[in-house]
Formats: sequence, C-alpha cells, structure tokens
Amino acid sequence: MMPAEARRRLPPELIIALDVVRVVAALLVVMQHVGPYHFAFLGPLNRLGQEAVMIFFLLSGFVIYANEHNRLHDLKGYYLRRMRRIYPTFLIALFVTALIAYANGTLARDFSWWELWGNLAALQDISALKPGVIVSPFLGNDPLWSLSHEIFFYAVFPVVIFLATVKIILQLGDRNRLRHELWNIYFCTQSLATCCGILSDMVGRRRNRACLFERRSKLARLLARGRVYFGNGCTFSDHSPLGRI
Repeated sequence: MMPAEARRRLPPELIIALDVVRVVAALLVVMQHVGPYHFAFLGPLNRLGQEAVMIFFLLSGFVIYANEHNRLHDLKGYYLRRMRRIYPTFLIALFVTALIAYANGTLARDFSWWELWGNLAALQDISALKPGVIVSPFLGNDPLWSLSHEIFFYAVFPVVIFLATVKIILQLGDRNRLRHELWNIYFCTQSLATCCGILSDMVGRRRNRACLFERRSKLARLLARGRVYFGNGCTFSDHSPLGRI
C-alpha cells in the first residue's frame, strides 16, 4: 500500500495508475507460483513472476522518492520510518513461519539461529538461484528473499540522493553547499559501513571482541561528530574532515 504522505504529493490519476500496475504485478507473481499447476492453459503468463518483482522494486523506488526526498535532512527520522515500515510486518512473518514449521513438525529439525539472525540482518537470498548466498530465507519461507534487496535500497537511498545533489551543486558552482553535501555523504557512508561491519562480526560468529569493540567505538565517534556538525546548524568546523576544501 502506498504511504499516505506519497498519496498527498502525487496527482490522483497517477496514484490510480500506480495501484493498477501494482495489482497486475501482484497477480503475475501469484500466477508464477500457482499457474503451472492450475492454469497451465495460460502458458507464458505463468512465467512473468520475476519481471513482476522488478516492477515492484521500480514502484518502491518511485514512491520512496516522492515520499522522502524532501525529508532527508533528518536521517534519524528517515531510517526510523523505514524500520517501522519493514520490521513489524517482517517479525510477524518470521513468527508465523515458525508456527507453521512447528505445526508441520519440522521446526526442531530446520531451525537455525544463524539463519534467523541472518534474516534479521537482511542477508537472506535463495541459494538455489544465486551463487554466494550468505543465508537462506528463514525456515524455507522463500518470498523473504526480496526484503534483503528492499532494505539495502532503503539503506543507500540517502547516499544516492546526496550524490545527485552534489552533481547539481557542481553544475551550479555553490562551493559552501558542496562542502555540506560531501560531509553528509561521508557521514552516511562511514556510518553505514561501520554498521555493516558490526553486523558481520555478530552474524558471522566472529570471536574477535577487540575488533567488534573497535567498530562500535568508531560508530560512536562518527555519531558524535555528526551531532556536533548538524547541531551547529550545518556549518563547517574542525569536526568536518572536509572543512578545509
């Protein structure tokens, strides 16, 4: 369902068109899974599920831009909104998956903490279709594979917007604004990379506590510097590594 904020910003006719596309894509995904068994006479229409999933990803990108591109000055609010949108339903799906496995008598046999934490960290994908998969969807609930892609997109979206903004600023020649946007990019990418390192240490079962402590300390320093910088009204100071550009 399209967020209310995006609906307020888009023309009504465009919203209707997007909803129609969403319904058609959903039906194509359903046909991919049940069509060959019950509607074989439809032929090629039963083999368009992958294309329909790509349509969902494109729609997600369009809607998130309409909903968030003017609110990215508040990164904490942005990531909290994304987490509220994904994780409550995701946790319910994991719980229902475990209940079904329990009812089928396969929970004790198939349950894996590695798989559970890997799914919570958005590392899951279908190993039968792609090489190098870190962890499979929880207890064989294969549709969960798409959430890892969606969460990664949510994570990098601010960086993509900042890079696009920098390109525009370079064209306009606004040097001070360029410094501000470059600091935003540095702050976002370094924080994201450090968080990924922490997750890797935890999910990967690494026992090097010194390495994990170092990553957490680095993240704390980054967040502290970000608070000083943004708290100063986005003015450059010695806290910014780009202050002397």
